[in-house]
Amino acid sequence: MPVVLRDWARKYPRINISIYPSSSHGLYAKVLDGHLDAALLLHPLFELPKTCAWHGLRNEPLVLLAPASLRVADVLTTIPQEP
Repeated sequence: MPVVLRDWARKYPRINISIYPSSSHGLYAKVLDGHLDAALLLHPLFELPKTCAWHGLRNEPLVLLAPASLRVADVLTTIPQEP
């Protein structure tokens, strides 16, 4: 996100960008309540209201990071079985 935020700040120098760490759900609620004008978050698994619009910024693959000693044959079965 640093590159996206840098480019956005250059393109729109009068916009105040603030970073608030929160869950996607929490940020989404703040946008709906009018506490934030916009938020960067993971694509929600639910339908957005017509008053909101989704604009993808980038797609990234999900990666499982695990000890080299862990033999992973199937990521989806390994995730719920390992702490």
